[in-house]
Amino acid sequence: MKFSLIPKEEQFFDLLDRMAQYIDESAAALDDLAKNYVDVDAKIARIGGIEHACDEVCHDCLDKLETTFITPLDREDIHELVLRLDDVVDMTTTAASRLPLYRIAQPRPRVMKLSAVIVEQGKLLVSAIKRLRNKSQYSMVSNDCVEIHRLENEADDIIREAIGELFEKETNAIELMRWKEIYETLETITDCGEDVANVIHGIVVKNA
Repeated sequence: MKFSLIPKEEQFFDLLDRMAQYIDESAAALDDLAKNYVDVDAKIARIGGIEHACDEVCHDCLDKLETTFITPLDREDIHELVLRLDDVVDMTTTAASRLPLYRIAQPRPRVMKLSAVIVEQGKLLVSAIKRLRNKSQYSMVSNDCVEIHRLENEADDIIREAIGELFEKETNAIELMRWKEIYETLETITDCGEDVANVIHGIVVKNA
């Protein structure tokens, strides 16, 4: 029988912290891709590597969830949180891969605006997850969640402007559909971040 000096409670929080860090890393890598559109294949491969590492932590956490009798948070909350964290990294990889797939020569300015929002969300998710282990910091967790929601709304505003401009100015139907898909995929990352915030907020309300 394996014996660990790390309490089960800390193991779960440590795994959640690692998943949040992968969100932060993948967001930064996507932002770099958008703003410095060179060595594209290598940068996308790096994002894919981050996704693979996050998947491994996700599976590890879910496996531990099945074999741990007492968990620091409700079992279903941990399960949902792990899946939603994984979704963010998965969607970031999907968004990055869209650029070369659609033969994009250079990202447009609103791609960079969206990637900057995604970076901000990633940092807030790291902060919120890290504070989950300490109930005295739950008010700050709630503040992080509010800001994550605000950033999702900001991304909505950016994509509305971007798509409105496409339909107003773009005369090539293929280009219009190509860029519309890219914008919507990027915006979906912020939706996934908001989904994580919703789960975190539910945990705070339940355990405060």
